[in-house]
Amino acid sequence: MDRKSVNNNYEQVKDDLVTLLKNKSMKIMLEDVDCGYGHEVDTKQTTLLYAATMYKAFMELLGIEEDDNSRDTAYRVAKMMSEKTGGIREKPPELTCFPVGKYNQYVAVKDIPYFSICSHHHVPFYGHAHICYWPKDKLVGISKFARVVTHFANKPQIQEGMTTEILEHLHKGLDPKGIVVIVEGEHLCMTSRGAKAVGSSTITQQVKGDIDIKEALSMLKG
Repeated sequence: MDRKSVNNNYEQVKDDLVTLLKNKSMKIMLEDVDCGYGHEVDTKQTTLLYAATMYKAFMELLGIEEDDNSRDTAYRVAKMMSEKTGGIREKPPELTCFPVGKYNQYVAVKDIPYFSICSHHHVPFYGHAHICYWPKDKLVGISKFARVVTHFANKPQIQEGMTTEILEHLHKGLDPKGIVVIVEGEHLCMTSRGAKAVGSSTITQQVKGDIDIKEALSMLKG
């Protein structure tokens, strides 16, 4: 089975799926799942119920039997995926900046944890981001680095793209002399399946402006 056959099949059954969702998902999920909202359901909740119904059907197609532990699993997965794809719908954090004053050296923040989702298999990849910049006129509040990394991690993507987006957002808001972003990640699509290369990690890097990479790496490794 290839991508074309999957897409063609989806187009053929899409109308039936939409009808099924409209007619049955609200009833099925409100009866079978304790979603915490009773019967007062808003648009966001409706979307979650539709997604949960689809996942419930997906589990059934794979022969995953429902028991006491998995009775609400479909809804839990829908909520989890909504949270972990928030970077698609939410605006990136605004940077809180301060005058640079007399400071004229690099600023490095390392080991910022993140959890993301591989766009190829929709399984997690996770690790740490490291950022080093050379201020020109502005310094940024340190906590914003973690918020920026978390925001751009929250969607299905490839690590290379996430690294680029973090750098571009920080560069635009800070306008530093130079900046480097390094991201390390373990990809479960490679360690838990397929090649099963347990212990492997992927390192990506993006650089912009005037910055001494050797000096930046020395600070991040220190």
